[in-house]
Amino acid sequence: MSAQIRDPLTSTGNDPSKNEKRKRKLVKERIKIKMERKEIAYNKNLTKYFSEIKDLCLTIIDDSELIDRLIDSDINIFFSIQGRRMNQIMKTLTVVAAIFIPLTFLAGVYGMNFSIMPELEMKYGYLGAWLVFFIIAIMMIIYFRKKEYFK
Repeated sequence: MSAQIRDPLTSTGNDPSKNEKRKRKLVKERIKIKMERKEIAYNKNLTKYFSEIKDLCLTIIDDSELIDRLIDSDINIFFSIQGRRMNQIMKTLTVVAAIFIPLTFLAGVYGMNFSIMPELEMKYGYLGAWLVFFIIAIMMIIYFRKKEYFK
């Protein structure tokens, strides 16, 4: 078994965004330390050149952080739009189910073929059952329209 050496730049944490921020911070610190110690610049002529490179690297890191934040906000917007769309679909399905559940119950009761149901022997019993079905459905549709569930 080989022991794994943990490098602060390549170690992974629980939160990738925190890990990325930590990596960028370490890179900035390492560049700054190397410039202060003059480990990078070997002579005075190159000091200005490496100083400009350091500034460019820090600018690139700052720009990448800005892009990272913009992408995060775009992702959040995308997921909120998807969530809203899913909520509208679920609301529509709930309204449809709420309209058809009582009708299904009544159809189930009438489908049990009881012989003791008085409306079965009435002259307009079948028509009356259908009228009850339609009245329930229309009342529920009116209720949901007043509550603005169909928008």
